[in-house]
Amino acid sequence: EFTIEIWNGSGVAGAAAKEELRIKNLGIKVVGVDTAEEKITGRELWVRKGFEEEVKKLLKKLKVSEITGVLLEGTVAARLVLGR
Repeated sequence: EFTIEIWNGSGVAGAAAKEELRIKNLGIKVVGVDTAEEKITGRELWVRKGFEEEVKKLLKKLKVSEITGVLLEGTVAARLVLGR
């Protein structure tokens, strides 16, 4: 099952919760929202091995141009990190 978590790396309070609602409305299962340890610029999308092809179909919906890297920890298929 494809699941995603959203981390707020923007420093803007509530950004991940707002994005969670938008992504849920697209029919994507969001299983968690958290705050990233560091602030980032742009958006990052980390993907667990085996889900790359599925995620490539969702890049535009997730407002990401490419996959950032391989997700090594956790149980979700992907982690979207929001930045400024």
